[in-house]
Amino acid sequence: MCGIAGVWTGRADAPLRREVVTAMLGAMAGRGPDGIRLVERDGLTVGFNLLAIVGGPDNRAQPVED
Repeated sequence: MCGIAGVWTGRADAPLRREVVTAMLGAMAGRGPDGIRLVERDGLTVGFNLLAIVGGPDNRAQPVED
């Protein structure tokens, strides 16, 4: 299973949110050792520790799909 973390502040302080979410993902790096993905929207930053699914249609990183 992948690690998921997020911060919602309702403000536009994206660099601070990004730093905090990246630190939280680092604390649970073993839950998704194949990468990190951040998604930012209107006062919200959500991050995912990615786990590559080998052998899928095109080996996508989970749990996010564009």
